[in-house]
Amino acid sequence: MEEESELDEIRRFKTEAYKRQQTDRDSWEQEVKKEIARIKAKNKALKIARQKRDQQARTMQKLQCLGMAKGYLASAFKNSMQALATGHHWRSRLEDQLHLVYKEWLLKKVTDEFTKAVKVEEFVAGPTGVIGE
Repeated sequence: MEEESELDEIRRFKTEAYKRQQTDRDSWEQEVKKEIARIKAKNKALKIARQKRDQQARTMQKLQCLGMAKGYLASAFKNSMQALATGHHWRSRLEDQLHLVYKEWLLKKVTDEFTKAVKVEEFVAGPTGVIGE
C-alpha cells in the first residue's frame, strides 16, 4: 500500500508538474507576444521618426540650395544685361531699319553703276560691238 500511495503521489506530482509547466509555457508565450507587439510599436515609431528626420534634412538641403542659387543669381541678370548692352548685342529697330534701307540703297546704286558701265561700253563699242573701232 505504501508503494501504491507513493506511486499515486508521484503520478499526482507529475501531472501537477506538467500542468505547471504548461501554464508557465503559456504565460511565457503570452509574455513573448506582448514583447513582440512592444517591439513592433517601437520600430514603427522609430521608422516614422527617421522618415520625419530625413524629410527635414532634405528640406534643409533644398533651402540651402535655394539660398546658394539666390546668391548666385542675384547679380547674374544685372551682369548679363550690362554685358549685352556694352557688347552691342541689343537689336535696335532704328539701326535695323537704317541697315536695311542702306543695303537697299547700296544695291540700287551698284545696279545703276553697273548698267551705266554697260551703256558706256555699248556706246563706246558702237554698232560693231568692238571697243576702239
